[in-house]
Amino acid sequence: MVRRPAPALLALVLAALAPGLPSPAARATGSALPAAVVQVSSLLGGSSGDRVQAVAVDAGGDLLLAGVTSSADFPVRGALQESLAGGADAFVARVSADGRTLLWATFLGGAGDDRATSLAVAPDGEIWVGGSTDSTDFPLKDPIQADSGGDETGFVARIAADGSALRTSTFLGGSGADRVAALAVGDGGSLWVAGTTDSTDFPVTWDAAAGAPVGGLDGFVARLSPDGLSLSYATWLGGTGDDEILAASMDGFGSLLVAGRTLSDDFPALFALQEHHGGGHDAFVASIDGATGSLRFSTCLGGSEDDEARAIASRGTGVFALAGETTSPDFPLLNPLQGEPAGGADAFLAVVTIDGTNMPFATLLGGSGDEAAYAVAVGRNGSLLVAGATDSADLPLRAAGQPSPAGGADGFLLRIDGSWSSLAQGTLLGGSGDDGILALAEDASGAPVVAGATASDDFPLLLPFQGARAGGEEGFLARPLSAPPTPADFRVLAVTHLAASLSWTDPTGGRATFELQRQVGTGAWKPLALPAPDALAFLDGDVLPVTGYGYRLRLLLDGLPSPWSATLRITTPQEPIPAAPGGLAVELLPDGTASLLWEDRSDNETLFELHRSEDGGPFAFLRSLPAGATTALDDALAPDRAYAWEVRAIGVSGASPFSAAAAAATAGNLGVTLESGKRRDSAKFGRDTLQLRVLLEGAPGAAALDPVEGGLRVALGTGNGTALVSLAPRAEGWKSRKGVFTWRSPRGSAGKFTLVLDGRTGALTLRGSRLELPAAAAGTLRLSVRCGGEAGSSYDGWVEGRKGTLQSGGAAE
Repeated sequence: MVRRPAPALLALVLAALAPGLPSPAARATGSALPAAVVQVSSLLGGSSGDRVQAVAVDAGGDLLLAGVTSSADFPVRGALQESLAGGADAFVARVSADGRTLLWATFLGGAGDDRATSLAVAPDGEIWVGGSTDSTDFPLKDPIQADSGGDETGFVARIAADGSALRTSTFLGGSGADRVAALAVGDGGSLWVAGTTDSTDFPVTWDAAAGAPVGGLDGFVARLSPDGLSLSYATWLGGTGDDEILAASMDGFGSLLVAGRTLSDDFPALFALQEHHGGGHDAFVASIDGATGSLRFSTCLGGSEDDEARAIASRGTGVFALAGETTSPDFPLLNPLQGEPAGGADAFLAVVTIDGTNMPFATLLGGSGDEAAYAVAVGRNGSLLVAGATDSADLPLRAAGQPSPAGGADGFLLRIDGSWSSLAQGTLLGGSGDDGILALAEDASGAPVVAGATASDDFPLLLPFQGARAGGEEGFLARPLSAPPTPADFRVLAVTHLAASLSWTDPTGGRATFELQRQVGTGAWKPLALPAPDALAFLDGDVLPVTGYGYRLRLLLDGLPSPWSATLRITTPQEPIPAAPGGLAVELLPDGTASLLWEDRSDNETLFELHRSEDGGPFAFLRSLPAGATTALDDALAPDRAYAWEVRAIGVSGASPFSAAAAAATAGNLGVTLESGKRRDSAKFGRDTLQLRVLLEGAPGAAALDPVEGGLRVALGTGNGTALVSLAPRAEGWKSRKGVFTWRSPRGSAGKFTLVLDGRTGALTLRGSRLELPAAAAGTLRLSVRCGGEAGSSYDGWVEGRKGTLQSGGAAE
């Protein structure tokens, strides 16, 4: 027959679920505990025996409970079954999200004994409940199987979200004994059912992965249609010994995970972490393909003594958590927090990858007494929550609401941090009798909700919807870990049109991380970049001028969020007019270019404007320069001129004042006379040509002009001219012979030039082709020549002769 909890419902929870633990008389009675160990807590039961065995949170945050009761005065309300029908009935209840109000509760059972062991929430919010019954008159509705079969049979029922109606209900089992241990909602809303059977005629389907029982007790896995009206798949799972499925969970990728215990040396291992049975009972875990029902992987997990997995959970992050109890001194561990057994039986906690190929973490959790883990969850930040029962006075705890035993056995709740390297939080929960946590869920905020059974008259209660134990063993619901405190002194330090500076203090002494959100106007709250864990300030540099913003902050301590702070509201100011640039200075370079340098004294300009004056005339706009610029070059200067420059910054809100002016005068002692010239503008692009013969006069030591050392620039056009050729000092390509300098453009150049400067006579000859000559009329053209520090131009008197010739001062081609 299937092993089941102790038949007397009045038996204490630890005696029923972990018989090795001592009775209440074996321990000293503790004193009553203050309600401060819980945020909210309530009993649930009547004058006989009651136990909460499953808890879930629906999409709206309400808490759903299921379990077993033998109390005729169990507090039903809004019930689809208002009376106890037999020795023990299953019950289902809904509690408000804050845990303070029992919204509805109902019996579910027949004339025999009925026990609810598992819950699941359907996509439409209705409630699946599963368990076992020996009632032949268990309430059915459109059943898949109407015959109860053997003495004990599994059942699955679907209840309306308001608890008022039974949507579907069916037996599930054969002629032997069968028990539903776990439910999980799969893809498309189908319901997976897992448990244990010794029925040789369990209703497996034609496509079962294992179509026949092998021996002893076997696990079973079945899938019901989303409406619960048909059985789409069912299979056995086990070996020749006894095998029991005690827990199940979807893996987040469409497959079902099941876990339990086995005595089979031939348990079907596939891609196993541990291929062989270790001794006594071994824990096991297996993955069932969600589409085909085939075995994806399975493995034993255990040592030389007894081991069993009672809880399994995944969050769809690539790993799942497994928890249970072990008495094996050689239980397989990896990177453990506790590497050696501390007492008779210890809880264990393991993390396995979704493909079953790796177990990155496995640890014992226990003190000098006995521990058993009955529930596990994977938290939002990868932390692990494990809960159960202990009678150890030295179970490792941290930041505990209840740091010491109160008497009898106590429930425990531990949180391992997201790196699985330390105990983040751990507390006991109980009174002077025996207490145990049997079920665990996370609420919408990520905080844990626990449920179980207590025999303590002084069980810690706070804001309960049932405040007194009516008799026998009582169910309970609690939030045992308080949310961390809100960050303190959250304030705005400074606001500009570019940024808002925020600060706060950490009431946890450096143990918390922070989450900061921003609202633009009345829009949605959106997260900002997370501050560093030890940061107590944040600079928001992504703001706009004249815009309203809201900020709120909360801290996260070991995965638990605090309440949000009060909202800070700011409005950024108008962007100011940029500050004027300062320190403008000018330097005339040897080639006649003016180099300008200034100091950028603004942080909000979009560009700079450079203005120039010539020979004392008005300043005129010269060019724009990008934001952040501090230098400029002006190479459009004529010889023998007095120039001045000023610069200003331009921003969104306007222009700054001009900087103080900087002035410089260009040299003008090099006379330039055109002796002859010819230009041709061809219709073919790139075929323009120019021939010039120029006399350079008036330069002291003109015969000693050296274009190699000083560089040479010849320009033709309006103003200072468009450069025809510009050679830097020591440019390559020069040849000199007896004071005559010759330069030719290298092969492959776009333009073809030959330039000859006779340093003895001052004669300069230039021939070039493939040019783009100025389109201005000949009379407006200016010829400019620079040689070293000397410069000069030929200005007036240009006339256009025939066939593109140029004449100046009467000189002809």
